[in-house]
Amino acid sequence: MDTGFLNYKTVFDINQRLLLSEDKPSNFTPLDNLLVDYWIHRGAITHEICDSQLTLARRLGCSDRHAIAASFARLSSAGWITVCYHGKGNTRGVQINVDKLPACAPVRAKITKQAENLAFRYQVAIEKLTSRIRFPNNWLKRQEPSAQQILTRCGNDIERAAQIIGYGMNHSPKYKRRVKMSLYNALRVWPGLVREYEHWQEFLRQKQEQKGSENEHANERRAAA
Repeated sequence: MDTGFLNYKTVFDINQRLLLSEDKPSNFTPLDNLLVDYWIHRGAITHEICDSQLTLARRLGCSDRHAIAASFARLSSAGWITVCYHGKGNTRGVQINVDKLPACAPVRAKITKQAENLAFRYQVAIEKLTSRIRFPNNWLKRQEPSAQQILTRCGNDIERAAQIIGYGMNHSPKYKRRVKMSLYNALRVWPGLVREYEHWQEFLRQKQEQKGSENEHANERRAAA
């Protein structure tokens, strides 16, 4: 768990707000609260969690798997979660919608305009690079927590963050696929990606110096002739 952004104090604050809040849809059940609490602890604020309904039923001590499915429907309808489906087996990936869940106010307060801007620039870059025109529901907003963490690691220098992400999407031999998946996946490989980027920058600098030296020698030969 990220100690600077989503630390244990923040998670406790969210859970306390979730438990004590009276601002819940009237059709919600205790199982709905328990599922949201579970997903928060699993990290669904920053990325998708792909636990099956059967796994959730076992872990939460719920004997009726259909009750889990009904809870999915209620939480999704309220906008608290986004459910995505992956692959032929339609595996469900669940992520908390930080902008819609009232209890997530402590997280929303940490997301700056710069992080929103970085997430938007990332989406535009994905569209240009992959010709992708449709994104899952709430996809852009779900990039913002990771965008904020990336900015923090870059000393809030949005241009440096954008350059490293751009390198990862276009040039990285090792991390290109992951960086194009989501900002959370970029964040997971960030230290290695930064090292690659800095080595690439050094290579470009040396190449530029070599080219300048060759041009200088060519000018000297022409002058001597």
